[in-house]
Amino acid sequence: MAAAVLVAYLAAAAALYPGGLPVANAGGARTPGSSLDPLPEYTKDQVIEIRYTASGTAGSSGVAWTELSYRLAGSEDWVLYAPPWNPSGQWPGSPLNDAQGGGRGTILFDTYFTGGEGTYEFSSVTVDRGYWREDGPDAAKARTTLDTRPPQIFVATPTPGAWTNDDVLTWVASDAVSGIAEVGVSLDGSSVGSSPDPEGSVELPLEAEGDHAALVRALDRAGNAAEVLVPFHYDPSAPGLAITAPARDGFVNATDVEVRWAVEASGAGLASLRLTVDSNPAIELAPDADRHLLESLAEKGHVISLLAVDLAGNVAAETLSFGVDTTPPELELLAPPAITNARDLQVIWLGYDATSGIDRYELSLDGGSKVVLGPAAGYTFPGVPEGDRVVEVVAVDKAGNLANVSKEVTVDATLPVVGVTNPTGAAVVYGPLDVNWTASDAGSGLAKVELIFDGAAPIVATDGSGHRFRDVAVGPHYVLVRVTDRAGNVRQAGVAFDYGGLTPPGGGPSDLPGLDFWFIMAILGAIAVGSAYYAVRRRKRAQA
Repeated sequence: MAAAVLVAYLAAAAALYPGGLPVANAGGARTPGSSLDPLPEYTKDQVIEIRYTASGTAGSSGVAWTELSYRLAGSEDWVLYAPPWNPSGQWPGSPLNDAQGGGRGTILFDTYFTGGEGTYEFSSVTVDRGYWREDGPDAAKARTTLDTRPPQIFVATPTPGAWTNDDVLTWVASDAVSGIAEVGVSLDGSSVGSSPDPEGSVELPLEAEGDHAALVRALDRAGNAAEVLVPFHYDPSAPGLAITAPARDGFVNATDVEVRWAVEASGAGLASLRLTVDSNPAIELAPDADRHLLESLAEKGHVISLLAVDLAGNVAAETLSFGVDTTPPELELLAPPAITNARDLQVIWLGYDATSGIDRYELSLDGGSKVVLGPAAGYTFPGVPEGDRVVEVVAVDKAGNLANVSKEVTVDATLPVVGVTNPTGAAVVYGPLDVNWTASDAGSGLAKVELIFDGAAPIVATDGSGHRFRDVAVGPHYVLVRVTDRAGNVRQAGVAFDYGGLTPPGGGPSDLPGLDFWFIMAILGAIAVGSAYYAVRRRKRAQA
């Protein structure tokens, strides 16, 4: 359209004014006039259509031509628009049927020949057919700013092609000439909204995790548009993270501890892993690692923290406490004694662990099945058979350290055997009072024999089978023999008898005390032997 108009103007100008005509400024009432149609504030068209209306003076038979002058903002000098196809700068226009023979026309102002982008002011001067010329150019009759370059757009978030957990799109748009008119955002082909602000953000209606595309379109005031397509991956979910070893609030019995974990990051995948022990600097780990060995830990409590960050920026953290204890518990066996007469065998112990504490005790008898107990200090094995037994107590602390104590125990619940052999109690006893007995124990063996005479204090027998009582009063008596074995079993046997004194009725040796009688017998025997010896010596001398 513009090109056709331009060709028509060129043909008309060449036909009517082949060499151009001299003109003079009009004065008084004989002054032509012209006006320019308003222009938009901004335009993106490199060729600007300038529409004008011209009027001649009375009796001039109409308008001869119109001249267009321009200047860039900031300049006071007007420049005649005379492009290569119209070097005279005279534009004839189309006649109007009015009294002054006015005309209208369109001038195609090609900015390629005038300096390109910028703010242009325009003024017109008309010459009528009487060669009267309009004054000017002086004041601007129209104004517009040419902006042919599209805006610039920078999308701050999300990053193109990256993973994100943020549903906010942030942009910065700029246009150096006309400025930003509007910024529109769409997601996956659906409009999200628009804003007149060159800098701003909008919340994207993201619901599904996965791949998306946002389109940002910026329009400047001249009508130039620019678009930026931002493909991205959306993942709002934090990775699944769990430390599987060591056990939470547990103990280990080694100073080198392997930390193990499980990570589930089905969306973006992991970007980084960091492990922190106590207050020490973090240890950077490979994203695909699932374990790490901590070496030479102190024997005390520790805190470990694992931080996982996926490619979308989601963070998962896990923290747990555990302790290191390599010292076995302290364990002392207090009971049973080495020999016992209890078939229900009571075991008593004392256990202690300063670091992790006692977790359990394990008891066994003669290597049999274990009895597992929690924190305790005693246990009774019921109905233990007699004989030599072995009791074992194992203390296990919460770190798994062991301490064990074993003891050999003889179980003897059978009473010893005892019997009084003298006196018999069948007759009156005369002479020295000797009490004799028999005693035995097949289990633990005898520990002691006690004699109780007429209820008096016990006398511990030093002879294994007899004891002589002195200064015994004549009359009835009762003697008790009490036998105790090493297991503490006790059995006793007693006999009642009458004591008649040292001498039986009718006199005789028994009248003497037992010691005196035998002493006298020994003396008499010695005298008899001596007398016989001397008699033989005298006989031998007499014969000699």
